[in-house]
Amino acid sequence: MDRSFLAGEQGEDAPPPAPPPPPPAEPPFNMSELQHFPMRAKCLSTHTTLPDLPPHQRTRFLRYLADAVEGLPELKDIMLRVEASYPKYTRIKELIESIEAFKLVVSYLATVEHHREVTSFFDLACGHGLVGVMLAYAYPHRRVMVRPCSPRHLTHF
Repeated sequence: MDRSFLAGEQGEDAPPPAPPPPPPAEPPFNMSELQHFPMRAKCLSTHTTLPDLPPHQRTRFLRYLADAVEGLPELKDIMLRVEASYPKYTRIKELIESIEAFKLVVSYLATVEHHREVTSFFDLACGHGLVGVMLAYAYPHRRVMVRPCSPRHLTHF
């Protein structure tokens, strides 16, 4: 008889092998990491898109997208789909600004709804409309109206 049999490490009563250890967890994104992204004089580059990022920054930005909005982990996958079809619409600066604005609206909404129900959102001068789209996605049973601001629209006010 061999040593492993005598030690109970094989045969019908042998314990199952231990699972491999999990891969090391990637740390959450920290907004201070943005200082290493493509910059203009004092802010993020306005034209850098997701495909323009070097691999490490891309990985970190995708981590930001995955964790940015509690309850919307699919945001990362949505942006990857947008990138595949319309990469020019994945400008990093605009995405971060829109996501952070969305988070402020959601936070404010949580405070306000202790006093009254909010049934409609109006996103005026919305630019590309991502905040409004995210609100419509997160709150499908509420009314969301967006209105881009352009010189043509300004003349109607």
